[in-house]
This record gives sequence, C-alpha cells and structure tokens, in this order.
Amino acid sequence: AIFAYNDAEFSVGDLKNILELGGSDAFTKQKDTTKIGRFGIGFNSCYHLTDTPSFISGDHIVIFDPLRRHLPQIDGQPTGGLAWTLDLVKTCTGESASYVRDLQAAYAGVEGYNPGERFPGTLFRFPLRTSPSELWPQVYTRQHVHAMLAAFRVYSAQCLLFLKSVQTIDVAVLSQCTLQPQYCVALRPTPQLLQGRRRVLQAA
Repeated sequence: AIFAYNDAEFSVGDLKNILELGGSDAFTKQKDTTKIGRFGIGFNSCYHLTDTPSFISGDHIVIFDPLRRHLPQIDGQPTGGLAWTLDLVKTCTGESASYVRDLQAAYAGVEGYNPGERFPGTLFRFPLRTSPSELWPQVYTRQHVHAMLAAFRVYSAQCLLFLKSVQTIDVAVLSQCTLQPQYCVALRPTPQLLQGRRRVLQAA
C-alpha cells in the first residue's frame, strides 16, 4: 500500500467536502444518512492505484468503496463508503466492528498512529490494485511504485511551487514497521520565493 501523510488535520469543511461533494448516493455513513459524491478531481486520481482508499484524520476514520464490493453491508445494502469517529468505533458491534479494527490495524505504527487514539494529522492509505477493475484496468506492484517515485523525484521540486501550503515532500519505504528514507525535497521559504509562489497560485 501507499501511505500519504500531512501534519494538518481535516477541518469540518474538509470532511464535509470529501463526504458530500456531488450529493450522490455513493456513500453511506454508518448510522447516518450522509451521502458522498465524486470527491473532486484531485482525490479521484487515487483510483488509478486503488479501489478502496481510506484515511484517518483527528478522530475520524473513513474508507471509500465506489464499486460496493468490499465493505460490510448497512441494513442489508452494499455501501460505497463508511465513516467512524473514535467514539463510534467503541460502540461498534458485529462485522462492522471487526472491519474497522482491522482497518485501524493497517495504519498502526505509521507516522506514530496508535489505534484508539486521536491522530494529530491526516494519513491516507491506498492499497495497490492487484487485479483489473471497472475503476481502472491497471494493476500495480511494488516495482511499479518504486518506478513512479523515482520519476516523481525528477519533478517534485517543481510540484512544490504549485502547492499552496506544502513546503517539504519526504519519500520513504516502510519495511518491518520502520521508515527507510529515500529522498526529501524542500523549499527554503524566503520572502521572495513565497511571493513568487503566491503570484503563480493567483494566476492559476
């Protein structure tokens, strides 16, 4: 799987946007009527790699399943996604309880995440697709990911210029619960650079 970490937590507005954008019925929040839409073009790009993206942020745990094939059913119906808060996890029972605890375990130890505790940041998990699906036919292996990260290294400095808040990109390989750094790209936030960045973003 690929993990993506940011030290900022999702705001209430962030969560609302990712869960409700588009207003379709593709998502069912557990024990609630919240719906989810298409998540936005940026987020949709993850479906090149995975069928079931998920994330933890603050006291929220969220997973998406647009094909409605992998998640526990709610009231006998397939669901396109599930969301929990830490308080809700404590009261879960049955298949849903088993699923969310397995999901938490998949994050355990990554960037200091401890299941059952609030996470001070946002951490996405993208399990690699191992067989073609209707979302995208390409399957991905560890070798594919290493090749993509090597290619990204060439352009990562330029990418930082177009990101509003990100100043550092670190790439590492998780092996036996230990992060092995591969490379780091960082901006030196001089006044001139930040001013130029603002001009680029305003013109975009």
